[in-house]
Amino acid sequence: MTLSLLQAQAPRVILSGFSPSNCIKDNVALYPKFQEYLRVKQPSLLAVWGKNDPFFLPAGAEAFKRDNPNAEVHFYDTGHFALETHLQEIAGAIRDFLGRKLASKATTA
Repeated sequence: MTLSLLQAQAPRVILSGFSPSNCIKDNVALYPKFQEYLRVKQPSLLAVWGKNDPFFLPAGAEAFKRDNPNAEVHFYDTGHFALETHLQEIAGAIRDFLGRKLASKATTA
């Protein structure tokens, strides 16, 4: 996979955790390229995470900050299906994040 293709997929991967068209093994194999993209491009990044998720542990969310120090990571007192239990809180975090990032881009344009 080329870096440009990874860039095109990055927003979808960040929002969903995994690309639905690939199996977990394929996504894990892409982690080094994805991490390189985060280090090099430093995109705006919001990660919302269930702190009790048995599959995607909190350390996985914290790793975003290692590759992109400006990443925002929010933990919720929930498990794997965070949107099922914390929809309003997560939606608010997304609205706040996008509002700040879009306002910032508008003032620098």
